Amino acid sequence: MGTPSPTPAYDDQARQIFVRTEDTSYLIVVEARPRPGTLVGTKVLPNMTTDRPDLQIESSQPLFDGDPAVDCRSGLPSSQWRGIPGIDPPDFGAGQSITDTLTDFACRFSVQPLGSPCTLNAFGSSSLLSNDPSDPTVRQFCHTVSPIDKFPRGDTVLTVQVRDSTQSIGPTAQIVVRIVTPTPGF
Repeated sequence: MGTPSPTPAYDDQARQIFVRTEDTSYLIVVEARPRPGTLVGTKVLPNMTTDRPDLQIESSQPLFDGDPAVDCRSGLPSSQWRGIPGIDPPDFGAGQSITDTLTDFACRFSVQPLGSPCTLNAFGSSSLLSNDPSDPTVRQFCHTVSPIDKFPRGDTVLTVQVRDSTQSIGPTAQIVVRIVTPTPGF
């Protein structure tokens, strides 16, 4: 009893499309399950600037102003952070600029404690998105997109991979975030 969930939309590469309007906040959630015998890595801000975060996420478009500085290392309050560079096509290869971009995006995410997901089920209770919402090995990384790192109009592809406790990288996944201009009067 309530509003039914919309039918998911997919692009021609079978990536799910999430439609949002400009100047609204929304949540990006990455949910990761480790290989047997390992744990999901949870470092989003490595100690060394040459190390990569365990959450590795890229955007095909620059977010906000695309500033290449790693904001979470700047000492500025998050309200003064700038954007995140885009990487198109997706590239997790070597190079400090890619490492910096991965860190700048990852450090904006919170790592949810086990048993405390940032998502809700149909009944309004905290729940994982996975097929087994009680799986104790699944971890969530959550980020509320705000004007500081807003997405441009049109389609932006997010590509993500997550490292486990043995430093092994899992498979990549992609989604499309489509930003549209709101229809006047609605």
